Amino acid sequence: MAALSTVCSPELLTTILKSVLIDPLSNQTMSADKLSNKIQYIGAITKSSAHKMEPEHLSIAMDVIFSSMADLDSDDLDFFEACLLTLESIAAKNPSEFLKKLDPALELLMRCAKYDPNYMDGGDDVDDDNNDDDESMFDEDSDNGLVYESDDDDMSWKVRRAALRCVRTIVSSRMMPVDVLYNTLGALLLSRLREREENVRVDLYGTFADLLKEGGYANKKREVAGDRMVDATDFADQSSENGEKIDNIVLQIREAAPRLASTVKKDLAGKPGKAALSTIRVLQELASIDPEHMAGVMVPLIPELDSCVTEQNVQVKSSILVLVSRLHLANVSIVPFLSLPLRAVEDRFYKITAQALQLCAKILSAMHTGPPELAAPKKDFAVKVHEISKERVVAAKQDTEVRQAAIEVLGVVVANYAEALGNQIAGETVALLCQRLNSDVTVLAALKEIDRIAESPMAGLLMPMVEELETTLIKLLRQKNVDVRRAALQALRDLVPEAPRKADTELLREVTKVMTEDELRSAALAIAVVTELVCTRKISVVQAVADLAWDPFLKLASSSLPRGQVLEAMSSLLKALVENEGVDSALSVSRMVDNLSEIGVKQISDDKRLNAQSTAMFVSVLIRESRIGLNLLLTEENL
Repeated sequence: MAALSTVCSPELLTTILKSVLIDPLSNQTMSADKLSNKIQYIGAITKSSAHKMEPEHLSIAMDVIFSSMADLDSDDLDFFEACLLTLESIAAKNPSEFLKKLDPALELLMRCAKYDPNYMDGGDDVDDDNNDDDESMFDEDSDNGLVYESDDDDMSWKVRRAALRCVRTIVSSRMMPVDVLYNTLGALLLSRLREREENVRVDLYGTFADLLKEGGYANKKREVAGDRMVDATDFADQSSENGEKIDNIVLQIREAAPRLASTVKKDLAGKPGKAALSTIRVLQELASIDPEHMAGVMVPLIPELDSCVTEQNVQVKSSILVLVSRLHLANVSIVPFLSLPLRAVEDRFYKITAQALQLCAKILSAMHTGPPELAAPKKDFAVKVHEISKERVVAAKQDTEVRQAAIEVLGVVVANYAEALGNQIAGETVALLCQRLNSDVTVLAALKEIDRIAESPMAGLLMPMVEELETTLIKLLRQKNVDVRRAALQALRDLVPEAPRKADTELLREVTKVMTEDELRSAALAIAVVTELVCTRKISVVQAVADLAWDPFLKLASSSLPRGQVLEAMSSLLKALVENEGVDSALSVSRMVDNLSEIGVKQISDDKRLNAQSTAMFVSVLIRESRIGLNLLLTEENL
């Protein structure tokens, strides 16, 4: 039926639905098996061809589902599950029609989510019907006496799972206001924290995570508008009343979080299985909504999370690292959570190790400017991660991704925590990074970290090997890999102040080969290297620049391609040349103005006025930076 509905016309589908499905559904004497089949047909057709279905047909189908499930005393669990799955399909594909029947649908879903006839705990559900309608989601009884034993003969969990999946669809479709979602479905989900079947807990936590995500979305929207809790343009017409509702959601989440965390702790403390991944996702969303508050709530969970990093599957470990990353990005103190990535870097699976090392590099890079009271823990963390990373880099058999991530950690630690390592170990690490330049696999990662060290206060650690390092970097400029050439140029730019002068001519010769319009980003970096040479070597290098770099510069200036970074780099070079012009300079301001003026006149004659604007900008730089250039233009002939 589903396949047929995709190819037939809307008129034919309407006829088929009416004669084969809708009319028979009105038959009160139809057997349960036939009724179940008809309802499943409706669900399948809804998934594939919802846009072709008549609203009245969906309305009839939902009414039949509501009437058929008015009494859940029947043992036909497969029929109940089929009805709920069809309801989920309608909610996903026809939310506008589902919304018309929202009240009876929610009433049914709440009953089915608690449907557990074989659970003999002698107590009522947490969200007893006698509770006030306006009771918030966190005003619930405690979950003392949770029982998680599963009965293999009890299949009622399928009904509860189907109900929760339908609830999840309602949440993700955003058919209801966020505050209504929290006050209705939030209370339902909290009441089901007593769920004993793991298959259902997976969907329970997944649904709760989606609900929390909706709250996080609302918070981000108001945060941009200046409120701590979303995009001002999207909420420009938002009333203060709606703002208070969203604030109330955050308060509800804060008050519900400890209880939810307590249940999560119990779930992870036992033998966490399939539900663990959904559990961690709930924590991720809590961290996104209110990181400062939730970080404190999650601290008691660290032993269980630590155990999961050691024992659980790859997906769970990766999700825990994402959780720590979210806390880190929110600028909250993650010192209590540092044991999680530290344990993960020693994982046997390379993907987890690489992810953990990358996270450690980000954390270390951000923590070095933290408050003084964190000095001891961050230095201890840096030393431990450095030791593990060094082992990963020198290991004979190591995955490429892990080795590259470990190199990044080494660079970050040396650049920011060299004092904690000591000069000897820091020097050995720098030597190791230089060695990795000889490997095609790690050359790019090593270049980036050498550049990081060269930019940092620890640049002096490169001095013992700077001559050899400069020679290696110059050779790398001849590589075919564009990324390697760019990284080598960046490293050379930062290394020039420390490099010996005897290699300046060779450096200029190789760098100017990159100053072409074929590769503009590399050309901008090459010009930046020349500029740094002029700024540090002063007038002594101007002759070499005139002989080797000026003609490529003029060729770029006459091109129609240079824009943005290239123009900025060229302007900076002109400023440096003007500042370091000598009495008998090989690149006098008058020569530069004459050369650029010739190019500009030719561009105007060729009707390339846009290109002429760039050339005029270069001339204006010379005029602005030099009185001589101004005098050249203020001659009697020019006036």
